[in-house]
Amino acid sequence: MSEFETAEAAVQAALDAGASYADARMMHRRYESMTARNGEIEDLSQDEDLGIGVRALVGSGWGFYAAPDLSDAAARNVGEEAAQIAHASARVAARQTELMPGEVASGSWSSDCQIDPLGISLADKGNLLAGATGTMREHGADIAEGLYQIWDTRKWFV
Repeated sequence: MSEFETAEAAVQAALDAGASYADARMMHRRYESMTARNGEIEDLSQDEDLGIGVRALVGSGWGFYAAPDLSDAAARNVGEEAAQIAHASARVAARQTELMPGEVASGSWSSDCQIDPLGISLADKGNLLAGATGTMREHGADIAEGLYQIWDTRKWFV
């Protein structure tokens, strides 16, 4: 299943559980940073996270639920849980929420990245960073520091 289809399954599960409206957001994020000082690598940090969250509306009650799992079964569970929370929220007396109908919109955006920096070996990136700070020292810098940070964030909204 594609990420978009997984998000659609989560929304459908919320609607099947009684929500009059539901939306899903999925995100997959990768992060990497490295620091060098005076020609030596000092720190490396890498992180990756992902998850899906669903908002659901039942009557006047909103519900939200999220999980760090993008499997089809987990996505459906997130949709069902969001609807159950919305059902519980709707028990509090309030005016029914009415949403205005709107046209379906579709779009995408991506930055122009010809070479994925996360696809370059750590050794190559480290050699470049350490070499740059070493060159700074050779040219008179008392303290030479360098840092790079890379984020790769992908989001889907249904």
